[in-house]
Amino acid sequence: VGEREQVGPQRAAAVGGALEADGERDEGGAQAGRRDPVDRAEEAEGHRQQGQHGEQQRVQEDLAPGLLLAAQARRASGAQAERLFAAAGEKYQRALAIKPDKHEALNNWGLLLAAEARGASGGEAERLYAAAGEKYEQALAFKPDKHEALNNWGLLLAAQARGASGAEAERLY
Repeated sequence: VGEREQVGPQRAAAVGGALEADGERDEGGAQAGRRDPVDRAEEAEGHRQQGQHGEQQRVQEDLAPGLLLAAQARRASGAQAERLFAAAGEKYQRALAIKPDKHEALNNWGLLLAAEARGASGGEAERLYAAAGEKYEQALAFKPDKHEALNNWGLLLAAQARGASGAEAERLY
């Protein structure tokens, strides 16, 4: 289980209370709500656009819905999971467009891609695992002592190694 970035209690409440307000750092899922998670994320986006916020606030407002959508995607299946994974990835991409060195967004995006890879197979899984590793590597380029990204990258490589054999498994371990 990887580590996700913390989201403050106010932001967790603003996203419908679906994120853990106590700042827990594990990958535990968000609570399921009655409304569609993409609708909730879009509603949060609408609230963001209503006021004037600083760069940091705008980045947080893309990260929190990304975490919510990622948690929902891990529980979903089929087309709904694909749609939620894509929507979460877009939130992380938007956060990075605002602040390209936001290592938390890169780490969380890596977690998202790794979770998506676990549900994929063959070449698609390999592509997603590679993309996740790239996100961890980028996070570490901005913050070399980012222990969460190092831990998550190690877990990613171990998961890849479990699915590999021979020299490939040895290379990954």
